[in-house]
Amino acid sequence: MNPAGNWSSRIIPGVADFITLNSNTPNNLVLDQNRTVANFTINGDTVDLGTYTLTTAGVTYFNGGW
Repeated sequence: MNPAGNWSSRIIPGVADFITLNSNTPNNLVLDQNRTVANFTINGDTVDLGTYTLTTAGVTYFNGGW
């Protein structure tokens, strides 16, 4: 999920953050370590988990992506 400059808030999302990935984003989500976020929504984009785990503490929505 690095670098921080890839995110609108300019920080890497954490356990209290809600993440939305849209299909028109310039960079796909690639995990660099195990991460936990509050809520996660994916709208037709790609997530590369590699060997890591993305944990959602709340709700996860998949709308045409993976």
